Amino acid sequence: MSTYAIEIADKVLELLKAPTPDEPTPFFKSYWRTPIRQVAASDLPLLGVYILRETRGPDGDENAGEIRFIHRLHLGIAGAISNADPGEQLRILEERMADIDERLLTNPEFVRMIEGVTAMDRRSQYAQVAETPVAEIQIEMVVTFRTYWEPVVPDDFKTMHVETRYPTADADPAEVQQITQEYDIPQDAKGTHDGPQTPGQGRGRSEIEASQRRGDPARGIDVARRSIHAPPPARGRHHR
Repeated sequence: MSTYAIEIADKVLELLKAPTPDEPTPFFKSYWRTPIRQVAASDLPLLGVYILRETRGPDGDENAGEIRFIHRLHLGIAGAISNADPGEQLRILEERMADIDERLLTNPEFVRMIEGVTAMDRRSQYAQVAETPVAEIQIEMVVTFRTYWEPVVPDDFKTMHVETRYPTADADPAEVQQITQEYDIPQDAKGTHDGPQTPGQGRGRSEIEASQRRGDPARGIDVARRSIHAPPPARGRHHR
């Protein structure tokens, strides 16, 4: 389960607990972040918000680029009330649970956390707690969001060191002049198709110096012939 799924569930409970102009005093007495399993009569009316399950599928081709997921988060929202008076009490519970659509689906704080709502399901069940009959309405809401998991690269390619051995690998540099060259690889460089580059960007140190000394820009060697990505965002970030 992703930590972002926990954040969404926490936000749902926070929004449903908050008073509104139409309901300045909350109807529910107790609020749980766990499924309603064993409840005492003194806990009622009760509202619970919890995670039922979470599934992940690839966002695009699974073997191209960093790992990316589309998450389908199944949220459970359950309201329970004493059902001693089946008609009136159940009607009140029906109204309060119907208000959840308005309180969540029109709230910017909730909507901006997710990519969309793909399904909602409602079901009712009835039980007996000690001598208290309990009516429960359960809503299952399926929301989607995305996460990206950029790889951690501890050995960034920052410098390239080149030495020649000519005409053979065991040639003596004292007898045949060789070339020793070192190149800086800018980590924020742009490729030739990505827009203007700063002078000397993506070229070896000695080559830059040599071209400046000789006044011949053509001698500069551009090693940034393709795009080099900027530093990636935080690992495992979500995307809406």
